[in-house]
Amino acid sequence: MFSMLLCIPINAQTKFEISAPDSIPLNQEFELDIIIENSTDSGFKAPSLRDFELSGGPKIARSRTAQTWVNDKSSTSITYCYYLKPRKQGTFKTGRATISENGEHIESNDLSITIIEPEMPKPLSVLRTISSRYPFYHASNDKVYVIDTNSTPAELTEKIRNDVFVKLVVSKDTVHLGELLTATYTLYYYPDIESVNTKKMPVMDGFQVQEEQLDIKRNPSSVSIRGKQGAMVDLLKYNLYPKRIGTLHIGSLEVAVIVEILVRSNRQYDSVKLRRIPLTLKTVPVNITVLNGPQKK
Repeated sequence: MFSMLLCIPINAQTKFEISAPDSIPLNQEFELDIIIENSTDSGFKAPSLRDFELSGGPKIARSRTAQTWVNDKSSTSITYCYYLKPRKQGTFKTGRATISENGEHIESNDLSITIIEPEMPKPLSVLRTISSRYPFYHASNDKVYVIDTNSTPAELTEKIRNDVFVKLVVSKDTVHLGELLTATYTLYYYPDIESVNTKKMPVMDGFQVQEEQLDIKRNPSSVSIRGKQGAMVDLLKYNLYPKRIGTLHIGSLEVAVIVEILVRSNRQYDSVKLRRIPLTLKTVPVNITVLNGPQKK
């Protein structure tokens, strides 16, 4: 559910509003959008967000302009995005954003956002697949990492980091309003995986979101990783329908994995040892351009 309240319109075509989730877990980042349609952002002043923490980077995380044509008339949309983290539980109210239009002082709506209990990390369904120990997951001698005898744990972690990663793939990066696109989060790995748990779920504001139920007993597929025979398995898959024009943001998935590797030092005749290495993996977010009008056939 999302709060989206229109302010008093500047004219029949103009819209100026703040949009954000109604509620959010204490430990989850969320996106707050300020949308200006068919007006300039002259004199733009951000709302007070003192009850939330800006999650790094510039105060305005993203500003973009999209232009479409409706009935041979130009339509302009400007969106300011903020990525925020709650400070504590409770219900908190944002301030109002302001702009100037033809010398007039215009205010947006404000929003009440409820911060609920933290969402507990939960295992992805692929964990049950891994725990059942399909043969593909068993360690084998061709996956031995040879390390210097003086290597530190941090150096070993860096050595395997390029062999284990998650990736977000979208079916298309430009769509029309209401048109379907898919977003798939996939785990790629060369060493064996003991467990996979979510740390942070992706934020997908501006979309109608439908999660696909993946087969809990799905097998991983073979894939080449840096010239080595690795594997890939989908963690999450979503069907997305954009609800507004402009540039929409598909957020990152963050997962915690425990990697099982076989390690041998570079000294002759040293034995092979099994080590378990914890890693945090994060996908790169993706921007989607949403156009107005029907999908071209």
